[in-house]
Amino acid sequence: MTATPVTTKPMLLGLPQFKDTAQLKDMNRELAAAQRRDRKAQREAGLEGSMLRGVFVGSHNPEAAQEEYLPAMKHWMGRMREWFSPVVILRTLDSTDNTGSKILGLPPYYDHSLTIKPLDWDMENFARGYIEDCPIVGMSKNFYVEFRRSILHPHMNPTEEQSWTKPKSLDEWDVSPTRSMKLDVLAKLLKYHLESNGRQPLMMEESGRDLVPNPAFKGGNTHPGEPYRILILSGVVVVCAFL
Repeated sequence: MTATPVTTKPMLLGLPQFKDTAQLKDMNRELAAAQRRDRKAQREAGLEGSMLRGVFVGSHNPEAAQEEYLPAMKHWMGRMREWFSPVVILRTLDSTDNTGSKILGLPPYYDHSLTIKPLDWDMENFARGYIEDCPIVGMSKNFYVEFRRSILHPHMNPTEEQSWTKPKSLDEWDVSPTRSMKLDVLAKLLKYHLESNGRQPLMMEESGRDLVPNPAFKGGNTHPGEPYRILILSGVVVVCAFL
C-alpha cells in the first residue's frame, strides 16, 4: 500500500502491461520527441512568445507556442491508470463507505482562493530575472525551483547584490521597501485569524492587494473550547524553510 501507486513496483503487483518493454520504449520516444519539439517552438517564439508573459497579464499568452509534451504525458498517464485500476483502490476526500457516508468524516469545509496582484517591486524583479534574462522556459536547469522561490519573494534566490533577510517583526516588514505581495498577504491573514478565535473569513478586494471580511460567510468557532490553530502547507517544498 502506498499513497503514490506509481512508486509501487508494478512487477510486484503482477501487471503484465509494465513487462511490455516495446510499449514503454514507445512511450519514452513519444515523450522525448514532444519535449524536443516544444523546446524548438519556444526558441522560435522568442521573447514575445514566452509562456511566462501569462504570469504578468493573468492569462495564457496567445503568442506562446502550442505545447505538445503535456498532452502526450496526460495520454500515457491515463493509460497507466487503466493498468493500475484492477489492483489499486483510489481514495479521495469525497470517497464513501458501504453505507454512503464519507470516509473522511470531517465537517464541510470551504476553499477560499485569494487572487493577488503583485507589487510593482515584485513585477520589476520578475521581468528582470525571468523575462529579460531568461525568456525561454527550460534554459536554466534550476529554472523551476528558482522561479517558484521568486514568486514568494525575489530575494529568495540570492545573488551578489541581494539575499533574503528575515524581518525582525511585522512592523519592520510593513515598512520594508522590499515587501513581496504574497508574503504580505500571508502575514496579514495569520495576524488577523490569530488575534481572536472564530473571526469572519477574509476575501481579496478587487485591487488584489487588500484583505476585507467576506460577507458571504459569518464568523464563529465550531469548537469554542479549543485554541485556534492554523496550519500552513506549501505545494513547493523549496520555500518551506523561508515560511
